[in-house]
Amino acid sequence: MANYLDSNGLARFKSNCDTAYTNVIEDVQVNGTSLTVTDKAVNIDLTNYATKFDISAVYKAMGTVSTYANLPTLTNTDADIGKVYNVTTADTAHGVKAGDNLLWTGTSWDNLGGNVDLSEYSTTVQISAGYVAKEVGKGLSANDFTNAYKAVLDGLSGLDGSAVPDEVVSTASIDALFV
Repeated sequence: MANYLDSNGLARFKSNCDTAYTNVIEDVQVNGTSLTVTDKAVNIDLTNYATKFDISAVYKAMGTVSTYANLPTLTNTDADIGKVYNVTTADTAHGVKAGDNLLWTGTSWDNLGGNVDLSEYSTTVQISAGYVAKEVGKGLSANDFTNAYKAVLDGLSGLDGSAVPDEVVSTASIDALFV
């Protein structure tokens, strides 16, 4: 019976099982802080952490109102805080532009920014219509002056820093360039 435990071997095996630490959690940490382990159980307190619902419920889209005056009267409760309304008509008295989104903070309406007015900027069509197209055979340094313009420029003196005479070219000669 060499393959079986005798009564002494069985007693020793039972003693080892009673004192062994099989499947015992020794340490659990949350963000580096150890938590108390009691009877193989750990309670992780998440009350100071945001839940998925807390994060997804920050803004509550409520729809559109036509004017600032049409915004509802809300309270400082979790049910109302975070409600967002789009206001379609501008209200300069409240700093609201048409299309602004207003958030109820619990005590007042906070403008989330709304639309940015880009009407002062050129459109792609306006830019395309107003640019100067490249001409074949001309580079950035091409001489596009007429001979008459070039003669006037060549006749200027004082461009080396010395005083320029009051009348470099007569008015009549400048007028003649535009005929």
